[in-house]
Order: sequence, then structure tokens, then C-alpha cells
Amino acid sequence: MNVERVIGDMFKRFGHVFFALAVALTILMTGTLGHARSAPWAKGGTSRPEDLQVKLVTFGPGSDMASWFGHTAIAVEDTRLNVRRIYNYGMFSADPAMVAKYVMGRLEFWVAPTPYGRTLQMYADEDRDVRLLTINVAPDKRAAMAEFLEDNIRPENRMYLYHHYYDNCATRIRDVFDLATDGQFKTYGTKTPSRMSLRDHTRRHAQWDSIDYGMMYAMSEAIDAPITAWDEMFLPEELEGHVKSFKYLNDDGELVPLAGEEEVYAKAQNREPTPDEPSLLWPKLLLLGVLTSLVGAALGAFHVKKKTRLSRVLFGLYQAGVGLGFGGFGVLLLGMWVLTDHTVTYQNENLFWTNPVTFLVFFTGFGVALGRDVALTRLDKVWKACAVIAVAGQVLKLLPWLNQDTSLTVALCAPVVFGMALVTHKVKQMMDEAA
Repeated sequence: MNVERVIGDMFKRFGHVFFALAVALTILMTGTLGHARSAPWAKGGTSRPEDLQVKLVTFGPGSDMASWFGHTAIAVEDTRLNVRRIYNYGMFSADPAMVAKYVMGRLEFWVAPTPYGRTLQMYADEDRDVRLLTINVAPDKRAAMAEFLEDNIRPENRMYLYHHYYDNCATRIRDVFDLATDGQFKTYGTKTPSRMSLRDHTRRHAQWDSIDYGMMYAMSEAIDAPITAWDEMFLPEELEGHVKSFKYLNDDGELVPLAGEEEVYAKAQNREPTPDEPSLLWPKLLLLGVLTSLVGAALGAFHVKKKTRLSRVLFGLYQAGVGLGFGGFGVLLLGMWVLTDHTVTYQNENLFWTNPVTFLVFFTGFGVALGRDVALTRLDKVWKACAVIAVAGQVLKLLPWLNQDTSLTVALCAPVVFGMALVTHKVKQMMDEAA
């Protein structure tokens, strides 16, 4: 085994985690960030406003899930003192409790200063785009931003509750630019419509993996409502794009661009660019749903024809498997609504198609496999109840306040729910007739 190659592959895939751990270790070794060496642009420092540069740093998407959406940071440099520092709002603790905190919507992030050159090179080594965009504001505004950032890394200020859409590395920097332009950036952002919804933005970044639909299934109408450019700047590349297109009135009443000189530090060589539009996924899900029902129909026909223990077990276990898959996700979806702080999962209309009632198929299917006398009758009733709930959900969508995009779930689940209800009914009917 090539140990160096294995370690290199691990770093490329989980480099952001290793980097977070390294910074956390540095913090522990120095006691607190408040005791770490302050930058010269801190309050009372030796930097002169005219010597400061502020740059938006945009990192392109990476390979692992945590980096699909890219990353962003903000850099400050004192050209006279030759001091540079990157402020990274993407720091988190990769401890055993991290997954549980994320699942519950209670994962805390923080901002920390990171080494300028090493930070840029780490992302370049992951074959990711690295771009720097100079922020064009007056010297006093640059000094104010730099002082704010340095104050923000203090222990009492650095922590924040992470939210993928509303409070992340990009939105934090977006807000800094708004302060530097006296609120003009937000005014521009809130008056400019987004070119697509949060759902579509999410899909086009996540469609490299089968988890694409899983993410869409878990999130509710909260990501379907019309949004503005201000909202879509949760994405680093969207933030960068709007910074480039935005112009503001300076203190002299002149309309000037916020973006200055751009530098490309690194360009990904072996990575597909993020698509401009989400992929067409529903045909694949529809095919999967139809195949699921056809297999159920084939096993049902086999059981009706053979009436053997094997045919009964195969039919029952398949039903149980479908119930575990579709119903289990329904239970999980309800739990995310009731038990977690993930606001984007609340009131999810996908529960009309996969719900805790569907999970009863798991138990009744096992009952069929075991040859319980009433199991097939109960299985028939459960699938009929699921079909009624699904129809009710579609009728209720005529109400003006139910606007969730459930098209992908309907494509997958409609053939399963209605198909399995029909299959189970026919199997029960034919078995009763043969008895």
C-alpha cells in the first residue's frame, strides 16, 4: 500500500475538516483567540487606512458533500507592514457530537483568522478554483471592515448558529459589505429578484450525487418561495457575481463599482463546472417508482399462481422492504419537523406521500411473510389508506398556502402508492376467491 498516496487522498477529500482541526488546536494552544496576536489593523493598531486592502476570496466547489456549494472568506492586507490574514467563517468542531448537532440543526460555526498563503494553497491542492476580488471602498471603510473582522474573532463574538441558507460563511461576509456601503448593498440585493429558487440553486450544486433527491425530499416550501439576490448570496459564487455587478454611491455622490481588481490564484483542472440549471431528475424517479410497483406486481402474481410458502414469503418480505424504505423516511421526515431546529424541514408536504402510515406496511408485510391470517387484509387496508392520504394531499394543494414543489416526490411515489395499493387489493381478492 502506498501510504503517502492514501494520506494525500484523505487530505484532498477531508482537507477542510483537517484544516478546522488545525485551527482549533492552535486556539487551544494559545488559550483563546483573545490572547492570540492581534493584527495591526485592530482597534488602536498601527495600520494606516490607505495601506489596507480588503479582498473577497471565493473557493469553488469540491468533491465532498460539505464543499459542494463552494466556500468564501475575506482577506485583509496591510501593504506597508506586509501583514496578511484571512478571516474564515467556516470553522466548526469536528468532534463526535458534530453529526448529532447538524441533524438537530444546532451546529455552531465560528470565524477564525487563518494563514493567507497556506489557506489559498490548501484549496488549490483540492483542485478547486481560488479567486480573489479586491473590494473597492474608501480607505476609512476598509479600515472599518478590517477592525470589525478583527473584533469579530474575539471569543465573545466569534460563534454563530450555522444555517445553510440564512447564516453561513457567505451571508456573514455579505453583511460586512453591506456595512461598508452604508446599507446600499442590501437595498440592491432585496430589490433584485433571484433567477431561481433556493431549491433549484441547491439542486444544481448537489446533482452530482444521488443525495440530490434526498435533500429535496427533506426540505419543505421554505425553499420554494420567491427570493431575491440578497437571499441567493448564501452561495459563494452568487455573492461574488453580485459584488461584481453592484455599484454604489460613494461619499462624493459618484456611482462606483464595489469590485476592483480580480486575481485568479488557482483554477480547477479536473472538475466539471457547476451547471447553470438543475438537471431533469423526475424521469429517473418515475422509472424507479414504476419498477418498484412492477416488481411488487410480479411477486403478487407469482404468489397467486403458486400459493406456496416461498411465494408468500417473497411477496411479504418485498412489501415489508417497501414499507421500511418509504415509511421509514416518512417517520424521519416527521421527526425532523417535530424534533429539530431545521426550519426548512417544517410542514413538509411530502408527508402526504411517505408518512408514518406507510411504515405500517413494514409490519403487515412481515405478517404476510409469516402467514398470519389477517395480515393480507391489513396490508390491503394500509395501502388503501396511503392512497387516500396521497389523493387528499393533492386536493389540498389547490389551497393557496400549499405551494411546495413536490414534483420529484410525486414522480417517485405515485406509481408506488397507487400501484402497490392496486396490487395488494388484487392479490387479496384473488386469494379470497381461491379459498
